[in-house]
Amino acid sequence: MLASSSHRYWAGVWVICVLTVLAQLASTTGLMASDDLAYSYHAKLIADLAYHPEPIHFALRYGLIVPLGMVYRLLGVSELSTVLVPFLASVASVLLLMSIAQKLFGSRPALIAGILLGTFPVTLHHATICLPEPVAQFYILAAILAYLHSDDAPGWAFAAGLLLGLAYLTKEPAAFVVPAVLVDAIARRRWRACALAAVGALTMVIGEHLYYIATTGDALYRPHALGIHNETPEVLYANANLPYRLMKAYPRMMLVPNVEFGAHSLVSLVLAGLGLVFVRVERPWLLVLAVACPWLYLNFGTSSFSKFIALPVGARYIALVYWPLFLIAAVVIDRLMGQSSRLIPAVGLALVAALGVWSGFVTRQQETPHTDEVAVLRVVAKRLAGKQVTAIRMEGPQRVRWARALTILDHRWQIQAAEPGGSTVTLVAAGSSQRSANTVLIRDNQLHLPALAAE
Repeated sequence: MLASSSHRYWAGVWVICVLTVLAQLASTTGLMASDDLAYSYHAKLIADLAYHPEPIHFALRYGLIVPLGMVYRLLGVSELSTVLVPFLASVASVLLLMSIAQKLFGSRPALIAGILLGTFPVTLHHATICLPEPVAQFYILAAILAYLHSDDAPGWAFAAGLLLGLAYLTKEPAAFVVPAVLVDAIARRRWRACALAAVGALTMVIGEHLYYIATTGDALYRPHALGIHNETPEVLYANANLPYRLMKAYPRMMLVPNVEFGAHSLVSLVLAGLGLVFVRVERPWLLVLAVACPWLYLNFGTSSFSKFIALPVGARYIALVYWPLFLIAAVVIDRLMGQSSRLIPAVGLALVAALGVWSGFVTRQQETPHTDEVAVLRVVAKRLAGKQVTAIRMEGPQRVRWARALTILDHRWQIQAAEPGGSTVTLVAAGSSQRSANTVLIRDNQLHLPALAAE
C-alpha cells in the first residue's frame, strides 16, 4: 500500500513538472531587450573571463550572471541559452516546492502546491526571460528544503545559509527570508541550526565584500552601485506619488484579480488566512515570516541608507512572497478535499490553474517591453542569414539596445565600434571587416538593404 501510494505521488510529481514545462513553453517570451540585455552583457564578460565589477546593480547579480556566463561558455550566446537558466530554475522551483510541502504536510498538499506554483501567471510569464527573480526563488526554495533536512543533520543548516546568501546575491530582497529561518530555529530551540544558518549566510556576504576590496578597493561597493540605480526613471517614477506607492500599489495588485496574477493571489491570500486561523499548520513562524519580511521590505523598504527611496513596483518583485502562501493554501484545499464535498475544491483548483495558464499565455507579449521591436529584429536576423552581408550599421536613439539584442539573436554578429559622436553602432560578422562594402543599415528597426537590392 505504501509503495503504491509513493508511486502515485511521484507519478503526480512528474506529470505536474511536465505540464509546467508545457505551460511555460506556451507562455514563452524570450528576449525582451530590457534588463535581460544588461544581464546577458555581464554574463558574456564572465564567459570571456573579462568581467570586472561595474557600479550598476545588473553587474552585481552574481546568482544569475555567473551561471549564465557558464552556459554561454559551454553553449555559446543565443536566445535559447540566454533564457535557459531562468527556465530551468522555474521548473526546478516547482519540484522543490513539492518536496518542501511533502516533507511538511504530506503528498496531496505537495501536489496541490506544485499545481499552484506551476500555473502561477507570474512564474509562467518570467520563466523564459533572463531575469533574476526566478533564479532567486530557486535558491530560496533550495535553502528552505536544506533547512528542513537539518532536523536530521544540522550541517544542512549551513548549506541553507549559503543558499540564502546566494539568493541575496541574485536579488537583494531574498535576504529577508533569513530572519524567517532564524526565528523558526529559535522558536524550536535549535540553536546549532540557527548559528549554522547565520554563519552560512554571512559567509556569502563577507565573501562578496572581500571580493570588492580585492578588485575595487571599496568594501561598500554594492551600496554605492545601488545608489546609481536610485536615479533611474523606474525608481523616480515609483517615488513620484509615495502615498499611493506605499499604501495602495501592492495591495491593489495582490487583492484585485488581474491578468498578471490570475486568481492565484486572491485565492491563496484568502485560503492562507483561513488556514492560519482554523487549520494547524506546521512551522507557522517559518512560513508567515517568509511572506511578511520580504513583503514589508518590498512595500515599505528603502534602497538608500541616507534617505527614503521607495523600491519600484512590479509583479515579478512581489512574486517572491507567494511560495509560502501556496503551501498554506494547499493544506487548506487538501482539508476541504477530505470533506464530503471534495468535488467543489477540486473544481475550484482546476479553474484557478486553468485561468493561471491562460493569463500566462496572454501576458507573454502584452506585459513585456520591446517585444514588438525584438520580433522585427528576429525577422532581420532571418533575412540576413545566409546573405553575404559583412557589416550592419545601427542608427537611432535605441541603436545600442538593438545592437546588443541582435548579437543574442544571431551569434555571428559582434559589436565592433561606435562612430565619433555616438550616432552609429557598427556590428561586424565574425571573421570579416567593417570596411566591407556589403553593409546593411538598420534605422529605428527598419531594414534598408542597398547592398542586397541588386541580388
